[in-house]
Amino acid sequence: MALQESTIKLKALNQDLPIMGECTMKLENQTRAITAAIVVVKGKIDSLPLLGRSSLDKLAMLKINETGRLKEPKLKIENENPEL
Repeated sequence: MALQESTIKLKALNQDLPIMGECTMKLENQTRAITAAIVVVKGKIDSLPLLGRSSLDKLAMLKINETGRLKEPKLKIENENPEL
């Protein structure tokens, strides 16, 4: 995989992310495969890799619930930090 120069700009919390380059890769799941541009960020980031909405949609991995409702509307969320 050879990185190509990229003109893409990415930000996280109003901070520019240093871009090393981009490449085109095949992404696949159990039912579909696509070719997508992958942007490589320099350094270590404490988060999982992200896929764009278009790629998720093409892979049929995106579900939008227009109502914003949860499947279980009475879901109780436990407070992990009791001091809050």
